[in-house]
Amino acid sequence: MRKPLVARQRFPKFVDHITTFLVNSLFYTSDLYLSGLERKNCKTVHQPHLCKIQEDFVCTNPYMESPENKWNPW
Repeated sequence: MRKPLVARQRFPKFVDHITTFLVNSLFYTSDLYLSGLERKNCKTVHQPHLCKIQEDFVCTNPYMESPENKWNPW
């Protein structure tokens, strides 16, 4: 893209093309489209089990009753 832009070449459908590309490449691998386990099994996540552990212990368990929650009330 750099050389054509420097040469002042116009791309009248660039916005349509780039937004379609981004939607197709980003949405279908996001949390909005895939379930948590499906998303973690994508090739971009190399250790889905570690991601699940982190989600449980950082994002879920502190906010609910869980057997992994051990704390001293004093």
